[in-house]
Amino acid sequence: MNNIRINNFSKISYLMIISPFIIILSGFLTAKFAGIILKEWAWIPLTLVLWGLMGFFIFFGLKKKNLKIQSYLFFEKINIYKILSLIAGFIPFALFLMNINLIKNNKNLIIFWLLFSIINPFFEEFYFRGVLLIYTENWKAFLSVLYSTFLFAVNHPISWGVNSIANRHPVTFISTFIMGLVWAINFKKCKDLLFPIIGHFLVDLFNLSVFIFLNIYVPMK
Repeated sequence: MNNIRINNFSKISYLMIISPFIIILSGFLTAKFAGIILKEWAWIPLTLVLWGLMGFFIFFGLKKKNLKIQSYLFFEKINIYKILSLIAGFIPFALFLMNINLIKNNKNLIIFWLLFSIINPFFEEFYFRGVLLIYTENWKAFLSVLYSTFLFAVNHPISWGVNSIANRHPVTFISTFIMGLVWAINFKKCKDLLFPIIGHFLVDLFNLSVFIFLNIYVPMK
């Protein structure tokens, strides 16, 4: 009986560890085929597919570990890791200031921009920082952090970058890797996702996410 439980758990752990490849491939295919008809607006079905898959693995992964979402959303004494998680959220602030006119000229997109900025951090943080780091907790710490961070960063050019020029830009990969690294270290040290979620919200807000998806903002080549 114990061997059956161990084998089942091993299969579940293996599934959770390879799940980023399932998500990234699904995102790429969705963006590719939806983009044929919807062009840049393929970001909507892409978002729904990515959120749906992440949501499934978050629910399934935490349930199998008997963990609850709210146990990772708490406010305790501020420390350097939490401060850095918030500071990371201001990395794209200069981009926001330089392109604030895009918001004024595209007011019909504000609701999409705000909704995405609010919702997306919960899915990505609980998946890339939560589930992946929990299921690789027996690895060496730096390998666990690098695994989660690299796959988080590479998802942007491969999935989001299919129809979005800015998401294919090397600077996007580098900045996303840095932010993911900070948030992963925070989770390793604090087991807290509240501050990474807030920092991630600021990033999605300041980097004009939906405007980037629609190629309204395109970085200099």
